[in-house]
Amino acid sequence: MAIHPLLMVLSLAFGVLAWGAYGLPALLSATYTIADFCQSIFIRCLGYAEILKFLFIWSGASIVILGLAYGAFRNMTRLSRANKAVKGLPLGKRAGALILIDDASKIAFTHGLIRPKIYISRGLLNGLEKGELKAVFLHELHHRKRFDPLRFFVLSLLKDSFFYLPVIKHFIDNIRIIKEHEADDAAAASAIGRLNLAGALIKVASHNRFAFIPASITGGSPVAARIRRLVEGKEVKLPFPGLKAVALSAAAAVFLTLSLTLPLSAANITAKKECTTSHCSMHIDRLGKSCKTHCDVRSGHSHHDHH
Repeated sequence: MAIHPLLMVLSLAFGVLAWGAYGLPALLSATYTIADFCQSIFIRCLGYAEILKFLFIWSGASIVILGLAYGAFRNMTRLSRANKAVKGLPLGKRAGALILIDDASKIAFTHGLIRPKIYISRGLLNGLEKGELKAVFLHELHHRKRFDPLRFFVLSLLKDSFFYLPVIKHFIDNIRIIKEHEADDAAAASAIGRLNLAGALIKVASHNRFAFIPASITGGSPVAARIRRLVEGKEVKLPFPGLKAVALSAAAAVFLTLSLTLPLSAANITAKKECTTSHCSMHIDRLGKSCKTHCDVRSGHSHHDHH
């Protein structure tokens, strides 16, 4: 049973917000402290283990932030292009749908995130039997009622934002297949309906020129597998992710988990700013001017009991 995509988004958003609220302030504060402490050239700072820790922390945070930015940019660009393309189509109206005035195209799709609409080409109206056309319309009606264009947009956003986790892509592709199967089932409640929809898919598949619309009669999953499912009445087994995808995802997840949990203890590093006995005896050649002065003064005393 697939996890609802909106629940996934809420869970991920909660995790990001929690990290931003509790981890990021401490991380920024401690980063400022380290930057302030390293008064000499950068190479002198590499001698402190905390610097490597901060590089590790920021590398994980950077991957997540860049992934979210990439996913948002790519999908907003794709959505903008789709909206522009749909607005430029020659349209007429018919009960329950907008008719694309194009005799050469055989396509039906549902478009719109908030107020989805069904689009059917005139070529499809003229090229399908009445039963086949009804099955296609019911398929798209299911997409519209369930707001599947919005669901597909969210799924695509997640897949692109977490591109470094291959199992996410695999999981989302399976969800999209399930959504197409649900629309097929809604359109083909009877044996005749299943055959009509299968026939429509065969006729439409070779004419699908609108690849930018995910919620189309031929979009979201392999058409051949859907036709076999409709004709044979057997459920299609969803593929499992490959071993390589699982291994890469597990490694990336462990790296990000370790990286993004370290900020919880980052505030404790601020205590390292003080000049200690170990600084005087081991790192005096790497310290800033203030610490050198401190250690020079302390060298005249018989005890280094400060902490």
